[in-house]
Amino acid sequence: MDLLFDWSMKDINLILPYVKKRLMSGNAQNWISEKLLNFLIQTEESERGIVVGKLVKFDVVSTICEVVQTSDENFIKVVLEIFEIVSAHKEFYENQAAIITMQTMLRLSYCVNKSLKDSTLFEKLVGGMSDILVRSLKLDVSFDTDCILQQIVFFVKNLDIKELKKNKLKFMTITMFNVILQKQAVFDKNIDAEMIIDVCHDILESMTKIVKCDDDNDTISFAIDSLCSTCASSARFCLMQDSRENNKTELKIYEKKNDLEISVYHTVMDIIIPYVKDKDLSSLDLIGFYRSLVFCLNNLYQLKNCNKDNLSNHLTANGYLKRLLYLTVQFP
Repeated sequence: MDLLFDWSMKDINLILPYVKKRLMSGNAQNWISEKLLNFLIQTEESERGIVVGKLVKFDVVSTICEVVQTSDENFIKVVLEIFEIVSAHKEFYENQAAIITMQTMLRLSYCVNKSLKDSTLFEKLVGGMSDILVRSLKLDVSFDTDCILQQIVFFVKNLDIKELKKNKLKFMTITMFNVILQKQAVFDKNIDAEMIIDVCHDILESMTKIVKCDDDNDTISFAIDSLCSTCASSARFCLMQDSRENNKTELKIYEKKNDLEISVYHTVMDIIIPYVKDKDLSSLDLIGFYRSLVFCLNNLYQLKNCNKDNLSNHLTANGYLKRLLYLTVQFP
């Protein structure tokens, strides 16, 4: 077999060491990455998971992450297409491959954003990170977020949701933030709780503005979706916070947490419930949206700053009772 041209599944154990060697040599990186991309595209879906597992096993993913940081824009674009394909498979999330990829994409995003803010490449990087996190949730894979939680929170805070010009970029960034909060098992004392709360407030403010002021129905629907998932993750975060210590730092966070609980409550009461009642949400992933809504309400009822009677009456008056009973069965 000529490894320059003839690639097939039966020779995968020969192909991938060759790919890794060519990537590390610095010669023809663009050519070998395009060759790998085409091979993945042409591989049958039923066999693609095997290839992805081999990419992880032979350290091709980690090698790509290493060399992409010093490569040109064309190479980065091809690599992002490769990540888009492989992140759809559970095998990608083994042996820290997905975590290494996320860390690499975060570093690249900082560099690209600093040199050319809101560029197409930057959007592709943010979209790629968002896709990896969303897929890890849908695939229900073990994905240790401890080492990237703070990096993503800082990244989102540094972007400043309220100042971003493109709504698409806002929505992708918010998705990253919410998924990482949903997947995080424990928020320990090393987590910057104050920064998380600040980002939650920024998102709620930005998305509420879109719902109230924008005139595009699809954009408003995406903003409602972002509001719902942010309220769900914010309420979960507040429930998991333990701010009972009386030192000044903890007291400040405790007060900010209370303010966030109140903001979440009013957002659900004043924005989400009235809007969702009779609007066309066909542009959204309805399963994902209603799952967020159920989780949001379940968490909201547990918050001490939630007026449970008013929330229940508001839901009943707006015809949510039958719908929520059905959804609660669907998403227990």
